[in-house]
Amino acid sequence: MLKSHYRLKKGTDFRKVYNKGNSIAGRHMVLYWLNNDNSQYCQAGFSVSKKVGKAVVRNKYKRLLKASLRSYLDKLVGKNIIIIARPRIISADFKQIEGEMKYLLRKAKLIK
Repeated sequence: MLKSHYRLKKGTDFRKVYNKGNSIAGRHMVLYWLNNDNSQYCQAGFSVSKKVGKAVVRNKYKRLLKASLRSYLDKLVGKNIIIIARPRIISADFKQIEGEMKYLLRKAKLIK
């Protein structure tokens, strides 16, 4: 679980990232990001729709997404990030999710 200061919590924060931020799409997920100079942390939000499955399945993929992002939190200081899982994420294992997370962060030039 991500600590409280690493999470986007309010709907207004989510809307701000969606409306003003940039996005990049991958095979299993979509990454939205927005610079937040007021924060000393990277704040992340996760969205998994009902198209992926029931609550147990959705929560499983949220946990996998959080685990794959956790190692990059130090490098993403001052960013608000939202990760949206696509329905085809159910065909991916953790290694593929982790690889795609790294690919999207590099393609967005958020990490080197």
